[in-house]
Amino acid sequence: MCADDRKVWSRDLKKDTKTASLHGLMTWMNVEMKSRMRAFAPLRTITTDQEALLPVISVNIDGENNLYKRGNILLDSGAQLSLIRQETAETPGLEGDNISITLTKVGGEEEEIRTKVYKVQVSPPDSNKRFVIKAVGIPTISDDIAEMKTKEIAKQLGLKDKIYRGKGPVDILIGIDHPSITKQV
Repeated sequence: MCADDRKVWSRDLKKDTKTASLHGLMTWMNVEMKSRMRAFAPLRTITTDQEALLPVISVNIDGENNLYKRGNILLDSGAQLSLIRQETAETPGLEGDNISITLTKVGGEEEEIRTKVYKVQVSPPDSNKRFVIKAVGIPTISDDIAEMKTKEIAKQLGLKDKIYRGKGPVDILIGIDHPSITKQV
């Protein structure tokens, strides 16, 4: 552990009024290491003056009493768990179980929130195939996504199927807790 790391750990101890212990040091180093690994992840794409194209698709989100809502799903291989906007869960009448979770933000800062976990059934607009997702409710996932013409992109990528991509808020984020979905969608 270098001198700079000791300073950062010392500030963390003072901020949270913790006492120094081996267990506390190991926990702090674990969180810090993961944060640094994410911060220095290998470059996956190269862009010029263009915006990045996020993997977003439109789906039907099934609710109670045959209600459904059209929504946007963001596929995020960097997220450890799946999320749903609380408004998205409440609109079609989904009921969830109360839970308390700790969110670790960039830089290792942790926040504990009380929320609900929902079982959500989603399906592509043109298919009877259904996927069940277990997602944690939070107020908002990200900024709204802009409308995009996907016909030309599908042609460039050699895709025969129509790409369904909406605009507006990201309603569900699917993380690595549902790896089989990203293969099938």
